[in-house]
Amino acid sequence: RTVVLDEADEMLNMGFMEDVEKILATTPAERQTALFSATLPARIRALADRFMRDPQAVTIKRATLTLTSTEQRYYLVHESDKTNALTRLFEIEPIHSALIFARTRAETAALSNELVVRGIPAEAIHGDLDQNARERVLGRFRTNQLKVLVATDVAARGLDIEDISHVFNYHLPDDAEVYVHRIGRTGRAGKSGVAITLIAPREKRRLREVEALTKQLITKM
Repeated sequence: RTVVLDEADEMLNMGFMEDVEKILATTPAERQTALFSATLPARIRALADRFMRDPQAVTIKRATLTLTSTEQRYYLVHESDKTNALTRLFEIEPIHSALIFARTRAETAALSNELVVRGIPAEAIHGDLDQNARERVLGRFRTNQLKVLVATDVAARGLDIEDISHVFNYHLPDDAEVYVHRIGRTGRAGKSGVAITLIAPREKRRLREVEALTKQLITKM
């Protein structure tokens, strides 16, 4: 009777489209369909047009996309120096718990291993982890046995963790809206948070795109 398509944009990005269409095609025409998506690109709208009849759109919009309780800043660092810069920041920042975003599964694994070697307790979560392993890692993070979580955007979807003091962008995401989702993990429920981005010179154009979208300047440090 009811079909719910959650994280529709990520399903498209991960190439699940054919599977989703196959499932939808086998459901009865008389049904209620709900579609949730953080972003609404043309492909999502096309999906809605195909599988929904006269859908009602509910859009949540804020005056500013990012939270004013989150301090945003960036450091201009050569790609090869990013891990050293990150280590130095861990020495000087009052970090209670941190979520670090990297691009790929391989990068999350390599970065978490390197941080452990440098004395920073870190673990990676990515799409290769099964649900049990993922829950174990998240359990350690929630109970402060683990200080640092290194994640891909896909693995971090749906994470509900309180009290993350710092979010680090080891790389800027390709999509400015993803930046907003990332840093929204800190500065929640009236608490203040810090979002730090390490930017290689070639990423500067994308930083301007983020500032244009959020209508906020990110402080260079």
